[in-house]
Amino acid sequence: MNDDEMKANIFGSLFLVANRLQVLGDQIDAQVSTKQWLLLAVLLSCENQRCSLTELSKKIGSSRQNIKKMALILEKRGFLKLTRSDEDKRTVLLQPTQACLSHLKTREKNEIAFVESFFTGFDTEKLMVMQESISQWMKNLARMEDTYGEEE
Repeated sequence: MNDDEMKANIFGSLFLVANRLQVLGDQIDAQVSTKQWLLLAVLLSCENQRCSLTELSKKIGSSRQNIKKMALILEKRGFLKLTRSDEDKRTVLLQPTQACLSHLKTREKNEIAFVESFFTGFDTEKLMVMQESISQWMKNLARMEDTYGEEE
């Protein structure tokens, strides 16, 4: 297989891996999908576990509308609190509730087992190469977003 064929194979495989990972991940928890879990994980990494819809959408790489849709679902389930910013009433802030934090704690062991199983067969060297590769892809994507990204 030449370089172009390998690139095409890897490129297509990324989508297959992502889709299969999402389907499996969604089976871990009936209350929180994989994409909702990612939203919560990114939110928990924000300062004071509080972030705006716009900031979250940029960090996750999804549209503001998709983030808002997920946030409203999570709010209905009692996992998020959505409020307006005191400084700018147009800004919607998201914050996890205590119920959310408690729920995430209950699934922690399953998450750890899931990730460990996903990385079976990866030694430190493979993990380092994978981490470097993903880091390079993220840099490339940031550059490409400047070129191909939608005008706002």
